[in-house]
Amino acid sequence: MKRKFKIIILGLILAVFLTIIGSILKSSDDIFFKNCLCIMIGIIVISTIINIIYNFYYIKKVNKLIPKLDSSDIEEFISNIESLLLKAKGKNLKVVLNLNLAVGYSEIENYEKSIEIMESINEEELKGMLLNVYKVNSCIYYFFAKRYEKAMFLYKDNKELFFKVEKKSSVQLANAIKSLHIFYAIMSNNFSEARERIDDFSKRDLSNRSRKKLPYFDKLLLEREKEINLWLYILIVGQKMLLSL
Repeated sequence: MKRKFKIIILGLILAVFLTIIGSILKSSDDIFFKNCLCIMIGIIVISTIINIIYNFYYIKKVNKLIPKLDSSDIEEFISNIESLLLKAKGKNLKVVLNLNLAVGYSEIENYEKSIEIMESINEEELKGMLLNVYKVNSCIYYFFAKRYEKAMFLYKDNKELFFKVEKKSSVQLANAIKSLHIFYAIMSNNFSEARERIDDFSKRDLSNRSRKKLPYFDKLLLEREKEINLWLYILIVGQKMLLSL
């Protein structure tokens, strides 16, 4: 919005300048307005091209850093993204960088920091793929941070969107959504469904990052089953004690 406003202001200043020049040179109104229109369109086109090139330059830098997430250089990834954020201009570009920064912190299991970054982003200003990635990743971070109430709320609130996006998104985003289905099944005590989803997830084309989650899902499922079975045991024992009174 600020960038567009600056372009409009620049166009108005130029229009005033050309008006003065036109009155001095006493050029015809038709020629004058045609020249104004051409120059203003030129400014808009050139500004758009510069903006595209600028964003492409930063996105290319981020893409070169992505492989570090599958290596032991995650701290370096985080440091480089933070450096880019200090220099970057533009709302959407900063959102892209922050989304990647949150991923970096999640890879060193600092999920609270990832959540802090996500909460600093204004969701209402997002649209399209940026909004989809924001919603998916936010939900994942809340699950891994064991903030299950918030995570379950976000999943239920966006369940229809998640299934829709899963069908037409990249493999990476689809796998992220599938991990959300696993989390939800486990925390909803649908253990048979959770086991099926984990088995299906393990057979997919997974990145090293996604494959590292499999032992965590197995452990969480086992812990949740034990917890529920313990509560059932306590409930049964309690009922027997009440009946014996």
